[in-house]
Amino acid sequence: MKKANLFIRKLLLKDWLYYSLFLISIVYAGIYLNIKKESVYSEEMTHFRGVIESFEIRGDKLTFVVKAKEKLKGNYYFEDENEKEKTLSNLKLGMTIDFYGTLTIPDHNTIPNNFDYKSYLYNNGIFYICQVKKFEIGENKIDFLYMVKNSVIKRINSFYRIGDYLLTFIIGDKSMLDANTYETYRVNGVTHLFAISGMHIGLFAVVLLKFWKLCHIGEEKGYLLTVAFIWFYAFLTAFTPSVLRAGMLFTLLSLNKIFYTEVKSLNCLLLSGAMLIGIQPYLLKDIGFIYSFSTTFGLMYAGKTLSKHKILGTSIIAFLASLPITINNFYSVNFLSIILNIVFVPYVSLIVYPLCLLTFFLKILEPLTEVFLRVMEIFSLLTSRIDICQVNIPKMPVTLIVAYYLIFAIFINKNFKLCLSFLALTILIDFVLVRINPNFSVEFLDVGQGDSILMRSPHNRETVLIDTGGKLAYQKDDWRKKENYNVSDKTLTYLESIGITKLNYLVLTHGDADHMGEAINIVENFKVKSVVFNCGPYNELEKNLIRVLNDRKIEYRQCIDEISIGDTKLYFLQTEKYDNENDNSNVIYAELNRYKFLFMGDVSSTTEKKILAKYSLPNIDILKVGHHGSKTSSSSDFINEIEPKYSIISVGKNNRYGHPNKETLDNLNNSKIYRTDVDGSVMFEIKKSRLNIKTCPP
Repeated sequence: MKKANLFIRKLLLKDWLYYSLFLISIVYAGIYLNIKKESVYSEEMTHFRGVIESFEIRGDKLTFVVKAKEKLKGNYYFEDENEKEKTLSNLKLGMTIDFYGTLTIPDHNTIPNNFDYKSYLYNNGIFYICQVKKFEIGENKIDFLYMVKNSVIKRINSFYRIGDYLLTFIIGDKSMLDANTYETYRVNGVTHLFAISGMHIGLFAVVLLKFWKLCHIGEEKGYLLTVAFIWFYAFLTAFTPSVLRAGMLFTLLSLNKIFYTEVKSLNCLLLSGAMLIGIQPYLLKDIGFIYSFSTTFGLMYAGKTLSKHKILGTSIIAFLASLPITINNFYSVNFLSIILNIVFVPYVSLIVYPLCLLTFFLKILEPLTEVFLRVMEIFSLLTSRIDICQVNIPKMPVTLIVAYYLIFAIFINKNFKLCLSFLALTILIDFVLVRINPNFSVEFLDVGQGDSILMRSPHNRETVLIDTGGKLAYQKDDWRKKENYNVSDKTLTYLESIGITKLNYLVLTHGDADHMGEAINIVENFKVKSVVFNCGPYNELEKNLIRVLNDRKIEYRQCIDEISIGDTKLYFLQTEKYDNENDNSNVIYAELNRYKFLFMGDVSSTTEKKILAKYSLPNIDILKVGHHGSKTSSSSDFINEIEPKYSIISVGKNNRYGHPNKETLDNLNNSKIYRTDVDGSVMFEIKKSRLNIKTCPP
């Protein structure tokens, strides 16, 4: 027995054991995640019941997640303020709710490199979203844990001035934080301070262990009581991945202390990661878990370097350990965050966070805590405006990420300066990779009921964006019509992810909102060299844009004949002036590596006839179908004359106009039809010998 115990103790000291277990857990999770899971629900179901795990009321919208046969998310829109107030006073976590509605399958991101909402929900065990028509809350018995959580939330909601921060720092719920303020924290690279993680768990542990000691409770019992409290606290925070990581690590470190096994802290971290990934494989795709684990691993692994460069070194190591994750999720890095974290981390961990905890119990401290919070907000706002250190970095390929972390692992403790040089080289290679491609590309981006087309010359030297899209148009009773956001934000994210830092031209086919409604958002948030308008008088949308262009000193032209992209010209075929905006649309023709492209804007069959009379356009390879497939465009005479091989219809899902029209689809029957509502974004890469086509379906 003693020999067995001795063998186990020796085995527990072997580093290879923990690295092996961690790698095995990753392989297992990778296999598990590739096995397709089926929902227990079906789209025919309309009545559901479950226990409320979380809910949020923002504006006139109630969003909740229930635990039933499986997790299910519901969206409900209040009819009036009375119904909203009644729900606010009655709804509690842990209640059983009956609700009625229709199930919808969430969409994948249809513009590459954007947030994938469907995958996010899937990784959280949610297959469907229910568009709730009505719900009922009866008399409910709520279990003890939910009663405690409801009491904590009720207490937090009584703080009108700092309740948003208390909810963030105590429960880990950031939903009430002002979006603009939180964006300044994101730009500054300090949002990790607002996620309950190792820092918060460590503070709790230190306080509790000292408290048990004052109460003359033995060390072993003290650790066990602290572990129990931390897992109770993990429940209060809804078992967020960063809390799970911190909680599991503290549990293993406590057991290590109790049983005197002398396992290295780094090995405890690897074991905690292996256990959590093994139990919940979806954590492998959770950004919060990846951030928390990689940063903690980096700080533990680089112990020798940190012993030489304690203050600045900690911030640099944390920054380097999470850099590829930051790049591949935000495509932007603020190098000033290395310095800012030296200020923010102690300020939040030693002042703001403890004050928030004390204020929760002693409400009299609210004015004092508010002062420190407002100081933090003002400082974050001011520093976020320093954009000289903010660098857009394109998405890193997997091979480059692996190389980055191998360099980190090999050199970080041996030669810090050499390590920094090699890591900088990998980032430089990332910049070079996006400019190696020698081919033209034309990408029809899915912006819903609207148009937006990106053209790139070889090596990303010149870029043209034709139209920007606008607010999505849905059926009259569609729940999505109530969602407000900038459609072009996804376009901007995509541009940054592929290393595009400026648009040489923003071409607006005409002044309708579904074609240029996002133009102001584009020029205010991205570098645009020149804007091209169509012929005809400016409407109000165009006049508003021109005011912004004048303020920003961006040149603009109207009713032109051609522009250049690389060695190729884009020809504007429609230069007449009509009495309607659609027929005034810019119609653009281009030949890219002998492939013929024709972009029809929203012109009608009337303009199509005049174009055919003026130009010879046989054998078009790729046609951007006019007016989203409306019956007013793409006449049989026009289509028979140009004979397109591929026809792209940019159209919104469930649009209220009934686009595309069946007659138009029949006219296009001899070509391969791609629709953005079905295929998502459609991307053509033009090589000399062939055409590569990719789609990004919902």
